[in-house]
Amino acid sequence: MEDIQHNIIQFLEQYASFIPESYWPIISLSLAAILIVGGLLQRILSAWFGFTSFFKSLFGTKTRSSVLAPKRARVLREVWLRERSMGSIEPMEKPDVSTPIISFINMKGGVGKTTVAANVGAHLETKGARVLFVDFDYQGTLSLMVASSMNKDRLDANSYLLLEDRPYSEVRQHIHRFDGHPNIGLLAAHYILFRDEMELFANWAADGSSYDIRFAMKRILHDPLCQNDWDIIIIDCGPRFTTSTINALCASTHVVIPVILDEPSAQAVGYLSKEFEEHRAELFPYLNLLGVIPTMIDQDPPNRRVPKFKPSELEQLEAVEDAVSDTWHREGLVLRNARIPDRSSISQHSDQIAYYVSGEARRVFKRATGILLRRLKDENYRTDWKD
Repeated sequence: MEDIQHNIIQFLEQYASFIPESYWPIISLSLAAILIVGGLLQRILSAWFGFTSFFKSLFGTKTRSSVLAPKRARVLREVWLRERSMGSIEPMEKPDVSTPIISFINMKGGVGKTTVAANVGAHLETKGARVLFVDFDYQGTLSLMVASSMNKDRLDANSYLLLEDRPYSEVRQHIHRFDGHPNIGLLAAHYILFRDEMELFANWAADGSSYDIRFAMKRILHDPLCQNDWDIIIIDCGPRFTTSTINALCASTHVVIPVILDEPSAQAVGYLSKEFEEHRAELFPYLNLLGVIPTMIDQDPPNRRVPKFKPSELEQLEAVEDAVSDTWHREGLVLRNARIPDRSSISQHSDQIAYYVSGEARRVFKRATGILLRRLKDENYRTDWKD
């Protein structure tokens, strides 16, 4: 108290000498008292808020974070959606394709997207389907997993061919095929994909492209010859709206969104849903959401038919359901029964396709793929390839 009062008197001597000295003691005493009381109040309030936060964390309900919609006027969106001065405009009629083309996508990495895509494709192969994998994530994880499972040391990156103005008959010659797995094909990726798609985008943005790069892949994969070659096409998209992702969505009939049930991943689904909403009408109006697959679930006993989720997982499930239903205007899009548990039998085989080497992985992905196939069958796609 005395130290504070002394400091105040020094301040008055230096900056308020016009005040009579007889008033300095009472002024310094009053200000010192105010400062001390204010400090005590601050400590009391800090302690109070600390206690309330602690008890809310134990007994209260966590407030769900809202997902902010992206601003509508953005450079990339304007470039992708603006009309081009090309001789032909890509028709927006419903595509007449018999082969499902499914993009696996999420705007957040590390959610098991590539693992789900690879293992779903592996189960489809065992059912007799001819499966074409397309790696559109320049990290090349899907390419590594397929190559490792097929006992290949190295594969040339060639998925960039789908972004160029080429016919399927030419791309077909570059598809990787594998001894012992005649029904598997792969268009592989590596880091050079990032360079190639950026060059294509730069030319496109400057009106220097001779073809509509948004629909290059669509023209190739919708070719009747391609549809005759493959029963299902699986695309592993990168976690970003780049040239390859736009192409994949324009070419696809469906998307699957794998998601971890935590807050950052749930928000990523909300962001992705907003991106779909802004681009879908102009670029891929007939694209359907096949489903959202929860991944890395904590509890999933092998003999349990009804999924069991932790309270924190259930909370994020509701957030994801709200996000996708607002965009796709349908219910039942989060496939709870297709959940993928967090199991070492899957994670320890991250450099290959676990389905081929683990009985637990086969059980999990057979269940998930079966649910996806039932939904495709409801849309009159072929789902039995044994005959």
